[in-house]
Amino acid sequence: MLSKSLISAFAVCFIVAAASAQVTVAPGSGTFIDISTSGTALLGAGDDSAHGFTSTIGNDLLPAGPIVVTSNGYIVAGALPGSSIFSNSAITATSNGTQFGYAATNKVLCPFWDDLYASGAPNATLYWQEIAGMLIIQWQNVGAYPTSSAAGGPGATFQVQVIGGGCGQINMIYPDATFGGAQAANDNGASATVGYVGGAGANGQYSFDTAGSIPDGTSLTVKAFAQAWSSPLGIGSIQYNVCNGAPTGNYQLCLTLNAGAFPNGWLYGIDIGLTELQGELGAPIFYGTLNGSGAAQVGPFGGLPSGLTLYSVTFNIPVGSVPTVHTSPAAYTIP
Repeated sequence: MLSKSLISAFAVCFIVAAASAQVTVAPGSGTFIDISTSGTALLGAGDDSAHGFTSTIGNDLLPAGPIVVTSNGYIVAGALPGSSIFSNSAITATSNGTQFGYAATNKVLCPFWDDLYASGAPNATLYWQEIAGMLIIQWQNVGAYPTSSAAGGPGATFQVQVIGGGCGQINMIYPDATFGGAQAANDNGASATVGYVGGAGANGQYSFDTAGSIPDGTSLTVKAFAQAWSSPLGIGSIQYNVCNGAPTGNYQLCLTLNAGAFPNGWLYGIDIGLTELQGELGAPIFYGTLNGSGAAQVGPFGGLPSGLTLYSVTFNIPVGSVPTVHTSPAAYTIP
């Protein structure tokens, strides 16, 4: 169990150049929250348009800060408005932000990447709003090529909900993914890419140009193996959570007081391979079991030095397997 001994027992494991956070895009249970009358409209939305704002809410998957929303159904974190590429493509293990017209390291969420039109029809535009720790971005009554909503064609409505803080989760909800009429060939994801690109190989695709993949009423959830630190007992306290790992598997928490270059030699300044890392797992200090949901919690407890900054990363270890992925690195200062 993590305790005061952590103060004198840092730098316990090694970091290897393995895959980063494991991302899944799967059916979820999110509920649509209509912001078409309460949200902020992104002015000038139309054909192949890109729009920016600054969010105060984010998580590991889509960090707070500069956000780009495109009329073509994808979101880019940590960038300023530029491209809005209409020609969608598949998400592969090597996909990165350049596929969308941005930097390789930019994280990209694709609720409905397609050639869309966000203007013309009644109330057809893009909205965003922050509500109770959640960032919502909504495509309202948007049309699809070749018949745009500007020409009176039917439209679809869908939204993204970024759950702030914690381990990180994003809901993608589709109350109406059916265009119909002259746009029927685009209905329900038939010409869209749905998925996530983490910018460093942490990618997940739900569907690509798949007819019927997104029926009306679909709710999808994007999750990643992630860690979160907090201080629920106030000054000098700490709590550690890890989530979205391998159910009933294990985790290994690596801590240091000294930040460094990640991922190679982030702790000790050296690299080792997975085989050697397996040998290090015999008696690691911070090692535990994940529950049936792939989560674990240590603490909360108090009595730690206020102002101390911890740097950490966590390995995901499925049952009977070697470490497969690690979380994004975290830095947390004890209040």
